[in-house]
Amino acid sequence: MTDILDLFPQYTEELKLLRKTTREFAQRNFSPELAREYEKKEEFPWDLYKKAGELGLLAPSIPTDYGGGGFSTYLADIVVTEELVRAEPTLGLAIMAGPFTSHMLYFFGTEEQRKKYLPPIYKGENTFFGAYTEPEHGTDITQLNTVAEKKGDKYIIKGMKTFITNAPTAKYGLLLAQTEPEKRHRGQTLFIIHTDWPGVTIRRLTGKMGQRTIPVGEIYLDNVEVPAENVLGGGEDKGRNQGFYWTLAYFNVSRIGVATLGLGIALAAFDKALEYSQKRTQFGQQLVNFEIIQEKLAGWLCTLRPLGH
Repeated sequence: MTDILDLFPQYTEELKLLRKTTREFAQRNFSPELAREYEKKEEFPWDLYKKAGELGLLAPSIPTDYGGGGFSTYLADIVVTEELVRAEPTLGLAIMAGPFTSHMLYFFGTEEQRKKYLPPIYKGENTFFGAYTEPEHGTDITQLNTVAEKKGDKYIIKGMKTFITNAPTAKYGLLLAQTEPEKRHRGQTLFIIHTDWPGVTIRRLTGKMGQRTIPVGEIYLDNVEVPAENVLGGGEDKGRNQGFYWTLAYFNVSRIGVATLGLGIALAAFDKALEYSQKRTQFGQQLVNFEIIQEKLAGWLCTLRPLGH
């Protein structure tokens, strides 16, 4: 079967090498037993996250100036995501969730913001959050209760965000707030928020049904003072009231990564099914020798193999 990476000859060699590196990293460091341990404790796998950062796997397509892997195509992120999740879904998902929404800072942040905030994330030293969801609105961000009022050279932010990935572990992240509530989505701005600032309170949420290695929490903001320079994109003339549009633009790109997570999990399930069919014996032979099993496995593989292996 043709490897889809061969359809992009300008990237084929570097992406195949990246896939090999990622697969070897996962095989060397992941195990079902380790995944169950982290899942049971509801802990983020910091040691694996840092090792992935050292290899440039947390942001392969981000330039090395900001701590990324320096690959020339976003396909690099897709290859890494698929390989990590396929090797072990629990640990792979946690590692790829660590830099969650940091690409938005790369896309729309100023040069100063990129150099200050991105390298620690992509080196595996910190995680990152994107705070959009609210209790009364869920993922409907067309109007928010979190409000940012301009006072001098600062903004005063009040509100609450919930189900925020990495809130309990991140030192900083992005938060979407209404700067002009009367304009609804046209009056929203993204801010870079530090979790140790006065007025910021983080409450960890535990007991999820799954993905317990991915930390989730609530963020409370009680008259938090945010410097105007922490407006994503910089100041009044560039970043103010661009939040809604930039968030949707980022989501359009990130959905590709979400689809890849699903592909990686499906491939992991296929690997398990194939392994079981080769070990399980019935009627004097392995299950994989039965035509009906071969047909099912072949059908699943043709469906799940768009990146080729």
